[in-house]
Amino acid sequence: MALPRSRYVQEGQEGVYHCFSRCVRRAFLYGFDTLTLRDFSHRKAWLVERLRYLAAIFAIEVCAYAVMENHFHTVLHPRPDIVALWSDREVATRWLTLFPRHRDMRGVPIPPAEEGIRALADCPERIAQLRQRLSSLSWFMGRLNEFIARAANKEDGVKGRFWESRFKCQALLDEAAIAACMVYVDLNPIRAGLAQTPEKSEFTSIQERIRAWQKETMTTASGPGEAAAHDMQSASVGRSTPMPENAAGISDPIPDPLAAMANSFDGMAFPAPWLCPVQSDSERRGILRMTETKWTRLFRIYFNLKPRPLAVRP
Repeated sequence: MALPRSRYVQEGQEGVYHCFSRCVRRAFLYGFDTLTLRDFSHRKAWLVERLRYLAAIFAIEVCAYAVMENHFHTVLHPRPDIVALWSDREVATRWLTLFPRHRDMRGVPIPPAEEGIRALADCPERIAQLRQRLSSLSWFMGRLNEFIARAANKEDGVKGRFWESRFKCQALLDEAAIAACMVYVDLNPIRAGLAQTPEKSEFTSIQERIRAWQKETMTTASGPGEAAAHDMQSASVGRSTPMPENAAGISDPIPDPLAAMANSFDGMAFPAPWLCPVQSDSERRGILRMTETKWTRLFRIYFNLKPRPLAVRP
């Protein structure tokens, strides 16, 4: 019998969790559906962009992800220690950015006004509640799954469930579990036969990390002109068409998180890579703020473990 999530996901405590959701009836609503002969692969970009957007607002780090044909995997790291350092104004701004009170004629959210930010920041009890929610795993996954479900249902012109249930979750309690789970998530497309190598695994964290490493290598080894040409070529090869702003008539389009929030935050700096690596620097986001010795050991574990799944359902 499964335990309630509240038994192993404690609000206000740091941890690393493997979270995943599956489409209703295991239908291929993120790939080519053989029953309806429709291709829904463009929705994979929706989920990645939504993850990117939420990672810029919540104090939750996205350590790994993989978007499959009928489900997706994420490895998430709530950081209540980071949200505790935010000012009341920053908490209010982030919350009003996530839940805008006003929209323009096209339905695009308008950045929160100064009056609304001050009014919310002057409510200590409400701010304390929002501070907890901005590092809550359930609120993060809820805003992710709800947005995708509404967008997909609107595109199909239907109502009802898109996900078969609330998200599944498994706590990763030590370095070996984290490494094994990240291997499992990164190699999921290869295991399912969707790709032959990690470099060709579309919509996965391992592909994004490899491309970032290649970009850094090209920038170091060559001039900026060659690096820019390599970036354009890498972005165009094997990449599905991203969702346009007005696709499916969605009233809440997926914006660029940094651009959309630039005018709302007073010069706050977000980490450049939204996909959080393991870092030993306490000022930057990382899985467990490990020392260099522990990071070296984790790196060894990550690449020496056999790519076998954990005791979870895909």
